[in-house]
Amino acid sequence: MPPKPSLPHQVLLYFNRWYTIIYFWASLMLMQWKRKQFLYVNGAFGWETIMLVFVAIIDLSRQELGSRGNKTGHGVLILWSLALAIPAITGYSFFLRLQSYVLQMDIILNAMGITFVSMEFIFGLASMIGSMPSSGCIQFGIRLQSIPMMNANVIDS
Repeated sequence: MPPKPSLPHQVLLYFNRWYTIIYFWASLMLMQWKRKQFLYVNGAFGWETIMLVFVAIIDLSRQELGSRGNKTGHGVLILWSLALAIPAITGYSFFLRLQSYVLQMDIILNAMGITFVSMEFIFGLASMIGSMPSSGCIQFGIRLQSIPMMNANVIDS
């Protein structure tokens, strides 16, 4: 019997995909506004823009891997999605605390991103554990062979 996908995990992935796209464009427009209003150190604006693109790519890739893994029950894809959650949260945290100028809108946008990724991490972990067969090893390519049991009715001579 094929493993059942986790509906709450899939719903989170769906809405986070839309949120990531909105986050990217809103952050890009906010960065352009900050560029006109504030003075940036040489090269800081360029690096922050590049980092924003990388965070969006990593997060969208993580969501795609999680969605495919959840739908197919393939634990390795979900595991990769969980692994990519670490750089995604690190990127959101950078924009939350360490970018050159942090506005209230940045705090709201990045806190929502961290919340989405954290919730997906928890639901993804539950989905991965739930999609494992009872042996727990077949999902990751390890096949266990059953050991033939000796017949208990054998009489010793």
